[in-house]
Amino acid sequence: MRITFIIILSALLFGLYAVWDEATKEERALATRAAEYIAAQYGNLPLHSNSVPAPGGKTYAFRPARHGLVVFVTYGLTSENERRKVRAAAEQALAHVPELEAVSLESYEAHVTSGKARFHSRETVLRKAPQPKETGAV
Repeated sequence: MRITFIIILSALLFGLYAVWDEATKEERALATRAAEYIAAQYGNLPLHSNSVPAPGGKTYAFRPARHGLVVFVTYGLTSENERRKVRAAAEQALAHVPELEAVSLESYEAHVTSGKARFHSRETVLRKAPQPKETGAV
């Protein structure tokens, strides 16, 4: 009886946490706006679709997270130059979208023929904190 109660209580608490940790409507809208901005700054990168392959196999996807974080996922952009360009676009998005706090960049090697993707890299671009002004007083 006691074990059953603990299991049921644990399941309820986990369910409440899962609902509580879900991205809100505003966070999903923020993620959409930031991801579209990053894709446009990169050079009109198309949104990833499993049913319709993109020309060249270079696409993006995104998912909202909590507290101003957006996960931006790229497929087929694995060279250092391409990743640098995506990183620069993410930094521009942080400057352009004031509610955005960070962008987590994930990169996958896309295989257009098989439809599978292999993980390549992950990094986080953070909003730069404002530097304190020097007053000259000691």
